Amino acid sequence: MGYRENSRTIRGTNGIVATSTTGVIQTNNYDVGGSFAVNPNEGDTYPTTFDPAGFTIQFLKVLETGTAIRMDITTKTGDQIEDVQLRGAAFEEESIEMDSVTFKDPDGTGAPTFGYYSGE
Repeated sequence: MGYRENSRTIRGTNGIVATSTTGVIQTNNYDVGGSFAVNPNEGDTYPTTFDPAGFTIQFLKVLETGTAIRMDITTKTGDQIEDVQLRGAAFEEESIEMDSVTFKDPDGTGAPTFGYYSGE
């Protein structure tokens, strides 16, 4: 997140237009981040929770997962978004501030899940 103030004059053939913007502009440049992997083939088990200490997850990208893998999200305010069905597709979220993310495999498929996150 950042704060930026812009003011500039735009000249055209029919006169001058002045613009001014003051406020908070989200820059999506986050201070910290990391990757995650839940790979039962290497000894990892479901459910697995990622709860990075000291910051809020503001961007989450699931690159690969199985068709039966589910996800629970705990938001920064403590709300629960439960049982999100990933269905083997890539998943990207950057509009919810997350405290933690839990991946589950209710059918016991053993499919791996990989991705990364960032935040501040």
